Amino acid sequence: MKKYNLHRKHNYKKKLIFLLLFMVTIIGVAYAALNAELSINGTTKISSNTWDIHFENIQVTEGSVAIGTGNQAATIVTESSVSFAVDLNNLGDFYEFTVDVKNAGTIDGMIGSISSKLNNTPITTLPNYLNYTVTYSDDEAIALNQKLPASSKDTIKIRVEVLKDIEAEDLPSTEQNLSFLFELGYVQADSEAINVVHTGNLYLLLQREATSNGLARAYTGEHNDTLSGSGAKTIYHWYATSDAEGTSIQDKNNVIFGGFCWQIIRTTDTGGVKIMYNGVPSEGKCTATGANTAILNSMYSSNNTTPLYAGYMLNKNILVFGISGAPDSGVLFGKSVSYNNGTFTLQDTSNTLDSTHHYTCNSTENTCTTIRYYRTSTSYLKITGYENVEAVLNKMLNDDNVNSASSVIKEKIDSWYENNMTSYTDKLEDVIFCNNRKILSLGGLNPNGGPLSGTDSYLTFKDYNTTNTDLSCENITDQLSVANNKAKLTYPVALATLAEINLVNNNVARSSGDDYWVLSPHSLQATKIYLNQVDPSGAIIHDIPNASIGLRPVVSLAPGTNYTTGEGTKNNPYIIP
Repeated sequence: MKKYNLHRKHNYKKKLIFLLLFMVTIIGVAYAALNAELSINGTTKISSNTWDIHFENIQVTEGSVAIGTGNQAATIVTESSVSFAVDLNNLGDFYEFTVDVKNAGTIDGMIGSISSKLNNTPITTLPNYLNYTVTYSDDEAIALNQKLPASSKDTIKIRVEVLKDIEAEDLPSTEQNLSFLFELGYVQADSEAINVVHTGNLYLLLQREATSNGLARAYTGEHNDTLSGSGAKTIYHWYATSDAEGTSIQDKNNVIFGGFCWQIIRTTDTGGVKIMYNGVPSEGKCTATGANTAILNSMYSSNNTTPLYAGYMLNKNILVFGISGAPDSGVLFGKSVSYNNGTFTLQDTSNTLDSTHHYTCNSTENTCTTIRYYRTSTSYLKITGYENVEAVLNKMLNDDNVNSASSVIKEKIDSWYENNMTSYTDKLEDVIFCNNRKILSLGGLNPNGGPLSGTDSYLTFKDYNTTNTDLSCENITDQLSVANNKAKLTYPVALATLAEINLVNNNVARSSGDDYWVLSPHSLQATKIYLNQVDPSGAIIHDIPNASIGLRPVVSLAPGTNYTTGEGTKNNPYIIP
C-alpha cells in the first residue's frame, strides 16, 4: 500500500539524532473542548457540539536503538504533539512506535491537509540510505479526506531506519540536531465548515519552538508562579543570541487579546503564558512603536527618598525619609542604640562617624527622642518610633502589612484593567508577580560595617544585578497575586519583572522604542531610591520612581489557552478569542 513517506538528510557515522514533532493542526474548527453555538457559512447553527481531536497513548512496537540519548529529550506526548530522539549509528538501526489520534468530541473530523517540515523547511527528499515512514498501524497510507468519526481513534505508526552505509561525501560538514514537524489538519467531515479556526496552543507553541532548536529555550532555574509552590510544567521563553534573532522574535511573539496587542514573554510553571501589553491593533496588525506600546506614561511612585517606594504596593503610614545634611561638628556617634519608652540611648560611643558608628543625636548628648542614622557622610535616615535601622527596613520592606496601599503605577494599571479587561478575567490565571525587594547588600545601612561613600554604600536589591534571570520569589510579601492576603492584587495584572525581561538575552528583542517600567527595584543611593526600567533600545537602566515613563501591563493567560488564527507576526498576530 502507498505510504506517506518523509525524506530527510542526516549526519551519520558519528550520530544521527531525530526529533520528530507531530502536530494536530485543526483547520476549520476550534481544537479545544468547545461548547458553543457556532454559525456555519453565516446561517446554519450547531449547538452543544464538542470538537476535540488530540494525540495520546504512545507505544513502542519495535526498535534496535535506545531513545532519549544525547542532548535530546525522551519521548514526550502532549495533547497536540509527540516528539522523540534516537541515535542511529549502524546499518539496520531502526526505531518504531505508534501513537493514537483520538476524536473525543461529537463532531466527525476529516483530514484536510498533510504536511511535513525539516527544521521549518518543507521536506522534499531523503538520502537513499535512510527511510522514514508515517502510516496507519496496519500500514495503510495516510491520505487527504480520510474520516475520523466522533468518539473514535486512528493509530498512526512511525518508523525510521538506516538502509545502507553512508558514503563519506554524503556526510554534512558539521554535526547538527535535526527536527521534523508532521501535521495533520482536520476539518469538519460534512460539506459545511464551521467558521471558527484553531491552529494551536500558546504554551505548546513555545515548547515546540524550544524543542526544535528555534528561538526559545527551556528555563532550568528556580521558580514559583503560585503561592502553593513550583508547578510541574516546564517554563519556556524566547531567547536570542544576536540582534538578528532579536528582530525575528519581535515578529514571532505577537498576540491580540481583549482588543489589545500583546507580546509573549514566557510560559508559567502551571502551563499558562505571560503576555505584555503592546498597543492597540491597527487593521488587525500589531505594529505600534514607541509611546504607543504603553497604556500611558506615569511615575512609579510620588516620592524617591525612602526604600518604601521600592514597592508596587506599600504602607504609607511608614514614612522614614532619606535626608541630605552632614552632622554637626563635635557630636557623639553610637555603634548601636537602645530604645525605651520613646528615648534612644547611644551605645559604644565615639567622636567619629565611621563604618561602625552610624547613630547620632546630632549633639554631644547620648540620649534623644529622634535619632539620625548616617548611611553616607552627608545623608541620613531620621528615625522616630522604631528601635533601630533594622526595624525601619523591616517595616518598609517585609512587614506583614507593608502592602496595604497601592503605588501610583498600580492605581493607573488597575484603573486601565477595570475599564478594559474585567470581562476577560476568566481567561487569565492568578500567578505571582514578583516585586522582589530582597536585599542584596545593606551597604551604608549595615550598622556593623557599612561603608559611607562610593557604590559600596548603596543599599542594593536582588535586581541591582541587572543581568539577573532568577524567577524565584523568596519573600511572601513580594509575591503579588490576587490570592495572597499579604500582597493582594486587586486584579491579576502587574508588570514584567527584570528576570523575565532578561530571559530573552537581547536588547532588540525587548525594545519598544520608548522607556518602560519593570517591577523590580534597583537600589537606594544617598537619599534616593532607584527602580529598573527598559530604555528605547532595550537596554536595562534605572531611574527614580517619580520619573514618568511607559506602563506596559502584564497578564497571564490561563493554561490551555488556544489561539484561533494567526502566525504571531506583527502583520498576522495570534488571535485569542
